[in-house]
Amino acid sequence: MSTSDDIDSKIRDLKDIWEGKKTPPPRACPKCAGPMQSQYYRGKVTWVCLHCGKTTYGGPLEGFSRLSNSKKIGKYFLHGLAFSLIILVLAFAWIFATVFLVLFGFLIGLIVALALLVFMIGGINTFVSGLVWGFHMKVSAVSIFLHGLALSLVLLVVGLVTIIPLILLGQGFVYVLLLDIMLCFVYGFVGEKIAEYWIE
Repeated sequence: MSTSDDIDSKIRDLKDIWEGKKTPPPRACPKCAGPMQSQYYRGKVTWVCLHCGKTTYGGPLEGFSRLSNSKKIGKYFLHGLAFSLIILVLAFAWIFATVFLVLFGFLIGLIVALALLVFMIGGINTFVSGLVWGFHMKVSAVSIFLHGLALSLVLLVVGLVTIIPLILLGQGFVYVLLLDIMLCFVYGFVGEKIAEYWIE
C-alpha cells in the first residue's frame, strides 16, 4: 500500500469513528488508569471509566475534559465576564435599534427587535465560546439564532431567580457586587453548556 493510500485509510477510519461506524481504539483512564468504555454523547464519542466513572470526550470536547476543575472554574468566570461586558456594550445599540423599530413598525418592529436580541445573544456566546474554550462553533444564521434562543430562555430563568433576593435584601453596593461576581460564574457555566450543542 502506498503512503497516500495509507493516509486516506487513516482518514476514513477517523471519519468512521466519529460517525459511529467503527469502535474507537481503547484508552486508559487519566485518573485511575483503568479501562475506559466508548459511548456516544450528543453525537460525539466519549469514554467512561469502568472503575471510577470519569468521563472524557473525543473530538472538540476532548481538550475541555482534560482541564482541571480549578481551570474550568476560572474559565467559567472569564466566559461570564466577557459575555456580560460585550452584551453591556452592544445593549446600547440594541436599545437604539429597538426604539427605531417600534416607532416605525409597532408590533412587527418589537418582534424584529426581540429576534435581533436573540441573534445577538447567540452571536456573542458563539464568539466567547470560541475565544475562551477554543470551540469550533456553528456559525450559520439558523444555528446562531437557535443558540441564542436556548441561551436567552435559560438566562431569563436565572434573571428571575436572582432578582427576587435583590428586591428582598436591598441594593447595597457590596451585595450587588457579590451578586455580579456570582453571576459571572453562572453565565459562564450556562454559556459553555449551551455552546456544547452547537459545536461543529
